Amino acid sequence: MNDGWLGDPIDRDLRLTVNRFRQQQQQRDSVRGPGGCAASSDISACGRVNSCFSCDSENSSAEATTPPAKHAGTQCRPGVTLPRQSRLSRAIVVLGGGRGLAGVLKALRDQDADLTVIVSIANDQESQELPSARAVEDLRRSLEALTGEEGALLRAIRRPLTIGRLGEAPLGNLVLGSVASAFGDYGTASRWLGERLGVAGAVLPATTQPVPREIEPVAEGPSDLPSATAGHVIKRVRFASEQIETPAAAISAIEEAQWVLLAPGSLYHSVLSTAAVPEVASALSRTRGQVVWIASIAPASRETAGTAGIDHLHALRLHRVRVDVVLHDPSATLRFDSSVLASYGVRSVARPLRSRRDLAVHDPARLHAALEEIIGSPATAPVEA
Repeated sequence: MNDGWLGDPIDRDLRLTVNRFRQQQQQRDSVRGPGGCAASSDISACGRVNSCFSCDSENSSAEATTPPAKHAGTQCRPGVTLPRQSRLSRAIVVLGGGRGLAGVLKALRDQDADLTVIVSIANDQESQELPSARAVEDLRRSLEALTGEEGALLRAIRRPLTIGRLGEAPLGNLVLGSVASAFGDYGTASRWLGERLGVAGAVLPATTQPVPREIEPVAEGPSDLPSATAGHVIKRVRFASEQIETPAAAISAIEEAQWVLLAPGSLYHSVLSTAAVPEVASALSRTRGQVVWIASIAPASRETAGTAGIDHLHALRLHRVRVDVVLHDPSATLRFDSSVLASYGVRSVARPLRSRRDLAVHDPARLHAALEEIIGSPATAPVEA
């Protein structure tokens, strides 16, 4: 991992701040309030953003001043994290990247939900010169999308800077890389920056470190799902690293979610680069919630040009990525046969989703309505196709 991206003086200040943040997290991990907390070090479940609050936190909301009677006789102490009743009714995890992920986050903006976003920070083998600065782009953009107010820090992290051999990159990318150098992983770095931005949820990387990614053709896919497009070659995403670790908070968020959404976008660079990470795919197989794949309107890249919807499902199954429901537009270029999906135990939900302005992308209002219909129902309740 590169160190000293932002220069020694700034890095020294960052390390001091990071050390204070680490100490606070250790205090929160070591002391639990009555009833316990499922993940007291996880901002997606604890801290200022979601279901718990720290009594002495300088960022605590007004609920931190609740009379002691609410704590059932427990005395508040500095550094103690106490549980509170969450007002959020649904736990939703979104996986993906690029414009597709941005569209889903926009559609979910008004959802009363405990939201966790998981993105890839993998990078292609042929672009290894500045891997970390480029790989965290979706991480930074998702943090921006979940930030409620347009504050000075948000404007600052968007600002492009040119620094030596790194060339031009948004300040947020460089901050994430430098803070990750101090913490030792990008998951903690994202939580650190998200806490300062006041994100309404959590944004986590699929891997704790950027990993090299290769996309290569395979001779044969799963025998139970033949390709519907003659001559189309399914590809495999391979992570060229001996050690691939997923943040524990990301795994627990998937396992405990009521709904997991696979955002539309590039099949190999966005969807599978996130969902096919071994520990992520394993968590998807175990989750108690429903996994909803929001299919793209059209194949998103030259790698998938001319393919049918069943080819994309073929690729997901090849990578052992679970799909329970496919949300798709029946007028889209990427089409699905509901009877074929049903034969493989996948439910089809066809809704008008295409934007009237740009026929290749989803309309935010239509996607919002479709997701509200699906997510607004219990995770086990059927949605009319």
